[in-house]
Amino acid sequence: MKKTIITALLSLGLMTSLVAQQLPAKTESLSYYKGNELSLALGLNYANDSTQEYAPALALTYFVTKNLGVRALTKVNMTDVTAFDNVELVGLLRYPLGRFAPYVGGGVRYQGSATDTWSPVANAGLEFRVNQHWGLVGEYQYDFQKSPNFNYQDSSFRVFLNLVF
Repeated sequence: MKKTIITALLSLGLMTSLVAQQLPAKTESLSYYKGNELSLALGLNYANDSTQEYAPALALTYFVTKNLGVRALTKVNMTDVTAFDNVELVGLLRYPLGRFAPYVGGGVRYQGSATDTWSPVANAGLEFRVNQHWGLVGEYQYDFQKSPNFNYQDSSFRVFLNLVF
């Protein structure tokens, strides 16, 4: 009886060892944000200025590392239905926390057509990743050209649906 129990335990130990060798090694936990990340976002921009205008916006973002990225953005001017008469180029710094990633950014905006001006801008936002390829973004932007004194009426609010490649 003792020999049978010892043989069964040794056989069980040997089988467990063989099965464990066949299992894949433990991988890192799932990361929703990574470096070398390209994304395309489609959203809605609300200009909280004299125009009080809602406009579709399109953004292309590339994160070189998990934390540092650049973004090019344009929005459709609903008055004369033009795009690319306003373009932004912004550097971004994000801090991923699981599915959430708060971020800040700063850069320049070119406003063409009648105004033809360059202005510094500052951004702050939060992204929520639904999965590794889809995210929801909310963002606030302040345009320093309109007023050097902080005035919330010289700002934009944006929401995006973000597709990550």
